[in-house]
Amino acid sequence: MINMSFVDNVLAALYEDNIHITYTSLNSGRTLDGVYTLQGDKRIQQQDTSDTLVCWDVKNNVWHDIRKDTITTWVRVIDWR
Repeated sequence: MINMSFVDNVLAALYEDNIHITYTSLNSGRTLDGVYTLQGDKRIQQQDTSDTLVCWDVKNNVWHDIRKDTITTWVRVIDWR
């Protein structure tokens, strides 16, 4: 079962910052990670009923679908510029 407060926190953070997310690929079973966001022009409405987050991959400049129940860790990326 998905911990909704965990997912809600991830989603709220994506709207505010760049977030490093670690998750498991459904296709390969491998652990994957990347930096994602939903800030600015990348802000799109997410469906509460969906089991997937759609977010922008900051490094590769592409959209990714990440299954909510495969997210293992996340942390805000702090820009020290």
